[in-house]
Amino acid sequence: MPISIRLISAHSGRLPNLKEEFAMPRYIDISCEIRSEVPIPPGVPQKVKHTTGFRGPDKHHWQATWLEMSAHTGSHVDSTLHVKKNGPAIGEADFHSYMGEAVMLDLTEMGEPNARMTRSHFEGMEEKCRPGDIIVVRTDWGHKMFGTLEYYTESPYIDVSAAEWLVEQ
Repeated sequence: MPISIRLISAHSGRLPNLKEEFAMPRYIDISCEIRSEVPIPPGVPQKVKHTTGFRGPDKHHWQATWLEMSAHTGSHVDSTLHVKKNGPAIGEADFHSYMGEAVMLDLTEMGEPNARMTRSHFEGMEEKCRPGDIIVVRTDWGHKMFGTLEYYTESPYIDVSAAEWLVEQ
């Protein structure tokens, strides 16, 4: 974020508002906590494996932790490579593209098993979305079903028409 610095002379009659001048953007972490008990999708061979090692006479002299898990555990971003042969891998994406202004679209009524969200569910929300915004679709599915097999197998989804609407925004 660029910082704006203004020189204020004694004759300007204006004192800088430091809170305004140096305001940091507000970041909200919406990721899930990673723990050994976190459910994993069906077919993923391993749960989160958390190992702590100690060394030294009292076993507290040196400590290190290893974390081993599928990239599809908890909150994550799927790269294009996940669904398209020869698509770009996640490491090729600009990290900053995952941070920015966001808008939440409330579609909690769609938080039902296998609910299909279409373009018509999103139309009329254009005034809330600006180009470049990150769009978070709220269904409350996670609050209802996280920790169950159905969380993975019957989750609400957006269809092609809804995906096209999101890209257009």
